Amino acid sequence: MQITEQFIKLDTPSTSLVFRRYSELLEIVYYGAKIGDAADYDILSSHKRKYAHSCADDVITANMTFSCYGMGCDRVFSLSLKNHDGGYANKFLFRGTRAAEKPIIPGLPSSYGARETLMLVYYDEDYDLELRQYYSVFEDTDAIAVSSAIENRSAHDAVLRSFASCQLDTDGCGYTVFSYTGAWARERYPSVTQLSVGTFEQGTSRGSSSHAVNPFLMLRRPARMGGYLAFNLVYSGDHRERVECTPMHTTRITVGMDDAFLEHPLPSGSVFHSPEAVMLFGEHRADISLQMHRFVNGHIVPPCFLRERPVAVNLWEACGYRFDRGKVLEFADRAAEIGAELLVVDDGWFGRRDDEKTSLGDWTDNVEKTGGLKSLAEEVRSRGLKFGIWIEPEMVSPESELMRRFPQYVLRNPRREPILLRDQCVLDLTQREVWDYVLRCLRDLMELCSPDYIKWDYNRFITDAYHAPSSAGEEFSLRYIKALYALLGRIREEYPALLIESCAAGGGRYDLGTLCFPPQSWPSDMTNPVARIRLQVGPLAGYPQSTLSAHIASEVCRKTGRRTRLRDRFALALEGVFGIEYDLTQCSREELLELKQAVAFYKEHRDLLLYGDMFFAERAEDGEDAVHVIVSRDKTCAVALVFRLRQVFNCEQNKYRLCGLKEDAVYRVGIYGSDRTWDVQGKLLDSYGLDLGAYFLKDRNGVFSNEINSLVLFMRQV
Repeated sequence: MQITEQFIKLDTPSTSLVFRRYSELLEIVYYGAKIGDAADYDILSSHKRKYAHSCADDVITANMTFSCYGMGCDRVFSLSLKNHDGGYANKFLFRGTRAAEKPIIPGLPSSYGARETLMLVYYDEDYDLELRQYYSVFEDTDAIAVSSAIENRSAHDAVLRSFASCQLDTDGCGYTVFSYTGAWARERYPSVTQLSVGTFEQGTSRGSSSHAVNPFLMLRRPARMGGYLAFNLVYSGDHRERVECTPMHTTRITVGMDDAFLEHPLPSGSVFHSPEAVMLFGEHRADISLQMHRFVNGHIVPPCFLRERPVAVNLWEACGYRFDRGKVLEFADRAAEIGAELLVVDDGWFGRRDDEKTSLGDWTDNVEKTGGLKSLAEEVRSRGLKFGIWIEPEMVSPESELMRRFPQYVLRNPRREPILLRDQCVLDLTQREVWDYVLRCLRDLMELCSPDYIKWDYNRFITDAYHAPSSAGEEFSLRYIKALYALLGRIREEYPALLIESCAAGGGRYDLGTLCFPPQSWPSDMTNPVARIRLQVGPLAGYPQSTLSAHIASEVCRKTGRRTRLRDRFALALEGVFGIEYDLTQCSREELLELKQAVAFYKEHRDLLLYGDMFFAERAEDGEDAVHVIVSRDKTCAVALVFRLRQVFNCEQNKYRLCGLKEDAVYRVGIYGSDRTWDVQGKLLDSYGLDLGAYFLKDRNGVFSNEINSLVLFMRQV
């Protein structure tokens, strides 16, 4: 950190962020590749922004760190207040910097391990309000963590209407916005928006972060500027991201909580702190993914989980609700035989749960199915496996003992019947009695069978949030998410070895806030490999593969009816925390042997596959195929996953480039399932590639599959 009379500069390993004092304001004058000391950038003080005609206040076009109504700005605001006199106009002027530790945000998770933190202080004298912004940098990544706090020092109450965690103003227009949107079973499909003049906006008001829209956002800057910007939010509730390109050729990006229902009281003497946001600059798109991956693994995921994750076998796709003790133990035998390490009993083990209409909330052992969960877990462990179990603790079924006894636990408007989605309602965790009940259920489950793993599901979103009179005006989504974090934090504190996987109807909470507790997420219930590639590329752009569960599913996808060979399903499952999700009891001996070999390969390369640097190679010829290369930090070894998505006629489609390796090193390249090897220089693998056409599997008629065809390559420096 460098502070002069005019400039403040923050450096990451490869980037610089420079602020300039400008009158009583603070302006962002540079964010990009790393530059030298203050003496070297006097040029940054020479540019003044004005309209073509005389303008009373340069704040209108200045690149500010925040914005609010009342300061002459006509762009989107990052801060909006209703003051005690009913007005909405505020004037925050820069008052300097203070030495600061990285703030602990009350009730919310945030990143850890910052090298240093810059605190910027602004003050509104008319209303006695102080605004503080925190910028934290890290030793090993180019990510910058940003959060804001506002303190009401006056004798009067105010109401907070909007409060973004991060605002970045930058020059230029013509940005390309990369977002990740979708719905159940097609989550986080990459979407591209070309923005000239106007506003791009995304967000959610459904109570969860990422089914429809993920808070991760990436922008490609105009060609004359070059480089990419990326943003993400450490928060699991409603969020809102905006990108506004103005006719004055300036662009404003804001990231933070959704403000659709935000009316948060700011009483006299109180402080409100926003969730933390993360921003990042990279020269290339690959830099964004690389740095985001390292940031999440090094500063978001709890350190205790930066270890091997067990190879799981889950019963759901094979059995659904229809299983018994004998079936579970038969699965356990097969799982042990192929070298798996964890058996997961999914939905249906409790209450009278034979379909999705009943028993959520009644977390009592269904002995008719399990034969006694405690002894079942012991028998599974006797086979050398860990034991896992599914639970959906935030939900309740109308047909349940809990609903009959405590209807007041349900989140609802008391004047109406609760809205049903998926035949279930949401428990109101903001009620202390409800929170205590859910915690008690989780403790009882831990005492009953001591699971090593819990799959924590959340199968519907919030549609009928109600603000009780005692908390009128408070933002419900924030209160609910804080209650959820408190619950997850308590469980992690009491059971530090317990591995939790977040599964919110297949990835509805795939976000940095959730990953501060469960270190991995089930990204989607879609298991068809062609669809799954798109589903995985979306999150892998901003989240490391160690946070994504990827299982080998059945030959015929239950949702699409498409048939896919085991080798291709295996290749796709290597892009995350590896597991198996189909009926092992119906497999032939040959198929079990193939699965055993697949599990052994994953175990051999597990550390690389989970924590290596991932690169996405682009096909020079047609762009129809996908090549994902995972490289060790020291670049001595790598695994490449090559997916042929379709056969293109009259086109060279056999040559595949492998990127991310040392240019001057020689690598021995092998193909999984083949004796063929090559010794090739890293530079040639990247610039020229390998002809792999002869190694894709053909069907009985001697033609390539038109669904998907894949290869797994492994490389080691010689």
